[in-house]
Amino acid sequence: LEDFSVFDGATPIEQSGIYEVDPDAVVLVTAHNEFDSIDWNDFERSLVVVDGRQALDLSETDHWVYTIGRGQEVGKQV
Repeated sequence: LEDFSVFDGATPIEQSGIYEVDPDAVVLVTAHNEFDSIDWNDFERSLVVVDGRQALDLSETDHWVYTIGRGQEVGKQV
């Protein structure tokens, strides 16, 4: 996406910088292989992760994972 102006207040970041920005949440709206290279245990605290594609297996993490159509559970993809 080249034009982020429609996302008022959103700040795009490069994947290599995700650990430094200290996010509160991550929203996955499309499945890409790049997400497999993220070390989800490298974040300093638990995140709210909205997985709209049921593409992530975060069962070995402490993140709060919300999977569209399945609900929420801590540390597990449900």
